[in-house]
Amino acid sequence: MTKTTNTRAATLCKKLNAAFPECNAVTYDQWNGDNKVSQDGIWFRQEGGEAPDGAPLFNYWEEFSPRYHPKLEALVTRYGFHLEPYDAGTLMAFRA
Repeated sequence: MTKTTNTRAATLCKKLNAAFPECNAVTYDQWNGDNKVSQDGIWFRQEGGEAPDGAPLFNYWEEFSPRYHPKLEALVTRYGFHLEPYDAGTLMAFRA
């Protein structure tokens, strides 16, 4: 287990939003309406957002190239989370 696997979702949201301004990452409780801040899940409040390099952050329909932007996936993985689509336009990250 690495030191980064205990990163709180709120802290990771700040890192994600700094690296990928269009991802609009927020804690999962903002998705499900829970009153307690979720530290185990992230909701990317975007649809069709792009990374600073112009590539899409998430492409649900892509079969032959990465579904997630490689740098986004690497950052999420580094901090102990994994990416998971909810549907074609909604991306989540949960603690691995």
